[in-house]
Amino acid sequence: MFKQENLKGSFHRVYYIRIDKKHNTLTSTKMKQFLKFTLATIVGFFLAIFLVIMIGAIAFSPKDKKVELAENSIFKLELNGPIFDRAVDNPFSNFDFMTGESISPIGLYDILTSIREAGQNDNIKGIYMDLSIVQGGMATKREIRNALIDFKETGKFIYAYADNYTQGTYYLASVADSIFINPLGVVEWKGLSSQVAFVVGFLEKIGVEPQVFRYGKFKGAVEPYLRKDLSPENREQIAVFMGSIWNTMVNEVSTSRGIEGVQLNMIADSLWAIQRGKALELGLVDGQMYRDEMNAFLMEKMGVEDREDIEYATLSDMKSVVEDRESLSLDKIAVIYAQGEIVDVDAGEYTIAGEKFAKAVRTAREDDKVKAIVLRINSPGGSGFASDLIWRELNLAKAEKPLIISQGDLAASGGYYLSAPGDTILCDPTTITGSIGVFGLLFNPNELLTEKLGLSFDTEKTNAHADFPDMTDSFDEFEANIIQNQVNEFYESFVEIVSEGRSMSFEEVDAIAQGRVWSGANAIENGLTDGYGGLLDAIDIAASKAGLEDYRLVDLPEVKDPFQEILAEFGGAPADEQILAQWGIDGSYYRDMKIILNNNPIQARIPYMITVK
Repeated sequence: MFKQENLKGSFHRVYYIRIDKKHNTLTSTKMKQFLKFTLATIVGFFLAIFLVIMIGAIAFSPKDKKVELAENSIFKLELNGPIFDRAVDNPFSNFDFMTGESISPIGLYDILTSIREAGQNDNIKGIYMDLSIVQGGMATKREIRNALIDFKETGKFIYAYADNYTQGTYYLASVADSIFINPLGVVEWKGLSSQVAFVVGFLEKIGVEPQVFRYGKFKGAVEPYLRKDLSPENREQIAVFMGSIWNTMVNEVSTSRGIEGVQLNMIADSLWAIQRGKALELGLVDGQMYRDEMNAFLMEKMGVEDREDIEYATLSDMKSVVEDRESLSLDKIAVIYAQGEIVDVDAGEYTIAGEKFAKAVRTAREDDKVKAIVLRINSPGGSGFASDLIWRELNLAKAEKPLIISQGDLAASGGYYLSAPGDTILCDPTTITGSIGVFGLLFNPNELLTEKLGLSFDTEKTNAHADFPDMTDSFDEFEANIIQNQVNEFYESFVEIVSEGRSMSFEEVDAIAQGRVWSGANAIENGLTDGYGGLLDAIDIAASKAGLEDYRLVDLPEVKDPFQEILAEFGGAPADEQILAQWGIDGSYYRDMKIILNNNPIQARIPYMITVK
């Protein structure tokens, strides 16, 4: 294998210039390149100045300005950015220098506590949800929806407006007292679907052989590399958990809107609500109006005559008010946010790096002021090795202080591995969890390299398997058995960990494991979780178990200073993903494959990224 090293230091460009003596002019064929290079240097210079100005403005902006809510205010809840369990306060984290666009992520904890504050604050008279596409999973939406239901118990109003409602956004909006829509808008109410991309045919065409090792008849993560359609087992598990999630949505919308579940399913089957004007006719919304008419409606509600007289409190305002009320107690509850893929090497704030998160748990365990730990998990799993590193520290922490698990949209495979030590595991009915299974995935590119590219390889070795694993050829039977045994042993260890954590026998866990994915509602029934609840519920349970009435929260892992991340974030999305985006291609399948290939070969991961829209 050849290794290419980068040459550090300065570099020189040599331009060959031909001088036309007759006219005494430069006619270099390289002049255009010279001008391009000079122009790029100038642009880079001004871009650097822009960055310095931006950094200075942010660094010296007043961060401690106290927000005073005006009387007779409306909390305007706009959820127009991606929702994470914890949003990193980095002004450049979602800034794309190619387009100049930036959408700030929103923290779920901030949303929940702001809604709770709005219910308790006398200056807030109601909530106006100005909605578009709410970028969060179904469990995330349901946590927000439940917080809004609690808010309604105060007697204050909730109104929702959107130009169009996606299915998930409508589910969230259905809790409102009244739902309004643009006269040309529609409601996307159609049921759930899940599509899997199978790549085995592509690999056959380019001459790459996937070498798959797995344990568990439901471990569908590797099916795209083995089949061209869903196996009966995989189809069954998808049907079960999707049916469970859809039933939750239908039942709760039915309760909020007073529409029978049978009717809601009929609307979905017939795509009636996607026809203009039908949403109002079917009772899914309460009125059609343009945005200026919505403003007039709110003016009348608040008893003002001028639009400028409506006092709006933003999510940022409410967050500041909540922060002003935070306790200064020495006693702490550590909330560890584990969101994203579980990886061996740290790849940013929205991944779960093994050593980094093991250290975060260790920090909470060794801090005498931390009386309890809440682990918030939103992960499809990933590296088996990294999962085990974090599990070890969680198990040690459990022996010393209460450990409460809060499962978000996803807590599957490696995500469930981290859940297993919890004293109490809370989930949402729409959480996707379980998937207790393991797989190994390697590739043999021999045909591609030798027959299509004309390369050849020859090896000399001192022992029979000194070149194991040989990434240019398939494994022999002995080597394949070695890898399969590793997968089997990891699966058995996984089941034992769950068995110990859940006080179940090996056989009981094995029966509901096998790589099978479950909804949160299923997980309550089969014993994988203890009850329903969100992040705030988990914090309340942690405080109760630790005997705390007054405490403050500390978030882990510690977030890096955003200015340390600027250079790393400068390029925005990876170049390969930007190229796909320029061609209008969804890069999610490609991204999943890239993550799988970059991790340890032995992985505990759900079949594919599951998105409920």
